[in-house]
Parts: sequence; structure tokens; C-alpha cells
Amino acid sequence: MIKEMKELISEMNNDDAHEVVRWIASKKELQGNQFRKACLLNLYDCIKYDSVKKRYLILPLNMADGVNYEGIEYEKIPYEKNYNSTVYVLEAGPDNEKLISDYDGRYVCNCQWFQKMRMVCTHIKALHIHWKFKSLRNKCALPLEAI
Repeated sequence: MIKEMKELISEMNNDDAHEVVRWIASKKELQGNQFRKACLLNLYDCIKYDSVKKRYLILPLNMADGVNYEGIEYEKIPYEKNYNSTVYVLEAGPDNEKLISDYDGRYVCNCQWFQKMRMVCTHIKALHIHWKFKSLRNKCALPLEAI
């Protein structure tokens, strides 16, 4: 995964490097690369933990340097395009209930893809990447830029 993240970062100068996966309602399918969007959400610091409500927030991938959600200001890195303006919420799922086949069901997302398909969405993938890099940084005592 680290190799793929490094490749993503090195591709940022390509014209299509910032293309992000989208839900195409007319086709009822996702178009684009989920892993790329999940990495971008991490690179632009869009994953925040709400310690009061014990949930994760996925901030919008857009040109703003932050967002006010439920009266709290969250900072992030501005993205070069206004991809979306929605804050997605990842909340703890029902105990011991398998919501989707390839994920342990610990979190559910309020995004359209998860709600309709009950399959791992980009936001849950981004959270997994977030945890992996946080764990790696803690174990190695290295900043993200050094990985």
C-alpha cells in the first residue's frame, strides 16, 4: 500500500491524477478508482474523529481549507477542485452484524453507495488507510512525509 501511495503522490502532476471516483446514478455504478479517492482523502487531511459522538467524519474534497460541521470547525488541506461539499459520517455499526461481505461491519457510512449497495465505500477504505498510516507512523516515529 505504501508503494501505491507513493505512486499516487508522484502522479499528481498528470492531468487525470485528480480524477475522483463518482456515483453515476443513471448507471447505478461507481466510475473511477476508489483507492485513489481514499488516498486523496488522506493526503488532504479530510478524515477527522469526533470524540464527543465517537464517530469519524470524512470532510469534503474541495477548495476550502476547512468546514463547519454541527458547530465545530474542522481544518483540512484545500483540494485543487470542488469535488463535493458533503461531510460523510462513519458511525459504529451494530455489534456482530455482518453488514457487508468484505468488511467487518464496525462502521457504516451515510453515503449513497453504502446505503444502496451495502458494500465497502471509498470513505471506509479511506479510514482503513488512515488507521494503517497512523499505526505505521506511531511504530516508526516518522512523519507521513518520510514514508
